[in-house]
Amino acid sequence: MSPATATHKLLILEENTTLPPEAKYDHVFSFRAYEHAQSFPHDYISAEEVGKLYFKAYDMLCSRLLDPQWDKIFFYRGVSLLGCFKKEFFDKTFNWALRYEIVKRVLARYNDSEIHFNNENRPKKPAFLFDLIEKSPLKNNPHVHIVNQVHPPSVTSFPDLAPRPKKILQKMCLSLPVYSVGDLSRVKVAVFSDFGRSKSIIERVRHAGCVIFSNQAAPRTLLRALIMRAAYFQTAYQTSTPAHRQMIGDLIEQSRRHRIFRDFAVNELQLEFFLQRNLERLFNTVLPRLFFKIDGIEIFFRLSPMLRTALLDEDIDPTKNAFAQLARRRGIKTFVELHGAMGGKHGIVPLTADQILVWGRTQKKRLMSWGCPEEKIVVTGCSRYGRYQKMNTAKIRSQVARSFRLNPASKIGLLIFTPISRWHVWHEQRIKQNINEALELAAEMARQQGAQFIIKLHPFDWQNPFYSSWVKKHRMGKWIKVVGRYDSMLLAKAADFLVVYGSTYAVDGFAMDKPVILLYPDEEPIPLLEEFKPFSVFPEASSFESLRQILLRLIQGQTSQPERWKEGQVECLNMHGKDPDEIIASLLLHV
Repeated sequence: MSPATATHKLLILEENTTLPPEAKYDHVFSFRAYEHAQSFPHDYISAEEVGKLYFKAYDMLCSRLLDPQWDKIFFYRGVSLLGCFKKEFFDKTFNWALRYEIVKRVLARYNDSEIHFNNENRPKKPAFLFDLIEKSPLKNNPHVHIVNQVHPPSVTSFPDLAPRPKKILQKMCLSLPVYSVGDLSRVKVAVFSDFGRSKSIIERVRHAGCVIFSNQAAPRTLLRALIMRAAYFQTAYQTSTPAHRQMIGDLIEQSRRHRIFRDFAVNELQLEFFLQRNLERLFNTVLPRLFFKIDGIEIFFRLSPMLRTALLDEDIDPTKNAFAQLARRRGIKTFVELHGAMGGKHGIVPLTADQILVWGRTQKKRLMSWGCPEEKIVVTGCSRYGRYQKMNTAKIRSQVARSFRLNPASKIGLLIFTPISRWHVWHEQRIKQNINEALELAAEMARQQGAQFIIKLHPFDWQNPFYSSWVKKHRMGKWIKVVGRYDSMLLAKAADFLVVYGSTYAVDGFAMDKPVILLYPDEEPIPLLEEFKPFSVFPEASSFESLRQILLRLIQGQTSQPERWKEGQVECLNMHGKDPDEIIASLLLHV
C-alpha cells in the first residue's frame, strides 16, 4: 500500500506546534501537552512499564560504560571519562527507548496509516523520531507509511521572573581561570557542594582548615567564604587549548574504532548509532570544559598537600565525578551527602565517592537494594535542617507574611508542583491538567475558607509565566502568591501545611513538623518517597475530591499528627538524636 492509498492520516508531534488551518488528520498524537491532540504517551504505556524500562536501560548502560577495558582508552590524567558521563548518556538512552516504545504502540494501534512528523525545531534536518524509525525494525513494517512533513514549532518567549544578580565581581578577578583566596597549604577539608546545603558543615570544620571549591566563578560563594574565614578555590573555564582539541579528536577516532556501543539494544531497539552520535557531541562540547577543570583540580590538589577529606553534594556531575576519582588516587577520602529524597538510582549509584551520607536507615536499606555496599553508607541525618528547626516559628511566619502581604492570622498553605517546563515524556499532559485543577481548588479554598497560598516555583520553572498568568487571569493575587527565589525552608517553616505534587520538597515540610499532603492523582514510574510510605506520614490525595476534604479538615483544624510521625522522623531522617552536623564534621576531621 502506498501513502496515497493509506486509510488514515496520523500526525505525531515531538514538540508544541501550531498546525495550519488546512492541516487535516484523522488522529493527532503528541508527546507534549498540545491542546488539539487526541492521545498522549500515558494512553499507551503504564507507569509500571516505564519504571521497568528505566531500570533495565540504566543497568545495561552502566555495565557498558563502566567496563574496565575502557579505562585504558578513554582517560585523562587518570580520570575515567566515560564514567563521568553516566547521567548524560542515560538521560538520552532512556528518552530514546521510551519514545520508541511509545511510537511503536501508536503505530500498532493506527496501522495502515500515513504517518506525519513535525520537525522538532530543526527545519533543515529530519525529525528525531523519523531518524529513530529509520534505524529500527519499524522501518520494515509494511503497514507504516512515513512522510516527513514539517510544521514549524511556535516559539514562546518567557519573561525573566527572577532577574539575575549584577555581575560586577564576575568581571574582575573572578573571571580568571584559576583563582584562590586563603592559605591552601594548611587546609584539611574541601567542600565541593552547594553552599546552602553545606553552610553548617563549613562552620563546624573551618577551625581545622577548610576550603570551598567551586567549578565556576562564584562571587557570592567567595564573599561567604571570606566572611566565614574559609579558603576559596575556583576553576572557571575560558577556552579549550590546541592540545585538548587534538586529544578530543583522537578519543573520538578511538570510539569509532572500538565501537563502544556495538550491539547495544534496549528491547529490540539498536542504539549504537544514536549513542555514538551523542558521545561525539559530548566530547566536542562538554569535554573541553572537563579537561580544563581536571587540570584545575590537579593544581588545587598540588596546592593543598595536607588535604585529607572532601564533602560533595553529588558525584554524578562530570566535574564532581572527576574530582572524586582524582581524590582517590591521592588518598583523599570523599563523602557524598545525599541532598534529597531518593527517586531513581541514576543520580546516586554506582557510587564514585568513598562513602555516601544518608538521612536515615530507610534510605540505607533502599541503597543496599540497589547494590550499594553497606560499608559505603553512613546514616547521619540531614545537616541542612538543624538550623531551621531551631528558629522561632512565629517570627519566621510574621516575616514571610509581611514579605508577601499575607495575613499571618489566616491559614497559609504552601503549594509545590513538579516543574512543568521539564521534559516529561510520559505524562506532561496530565501534569498540566492536574496542576490546573489543584490551582482551581486552591482558589476555591481561598474564596470560601479565607485560606492563603504561596506557590514556590521549582528552579526549572523560575522563568515560566504560567503561574503568574493564571493568578492574574483568575484575580487571585490577594490570596495566591507566586514565589521564585526565596529560601524554601523558611517558607516551609512559616506555612500551616504543604500540598506537594511530584516533588521531594515534601521531606522538608516533614522535617519542619508540618502536615504534608501528597497529591497523587496518577501512578508514578519511579516513586519519589518510597522509603517514607511504611510510616504513613503523608496523607495521599488520590483524587481531587479527596484533596478537597483533606484541605477542609486542615484549614478548620480538624486533623491530628499521624500515629507513626515521630518514628518516621527517626527512621527516615535520623531526627531526635545526635546532631547531623556533628556526625558529618567528625567524619571529615577524623580520617
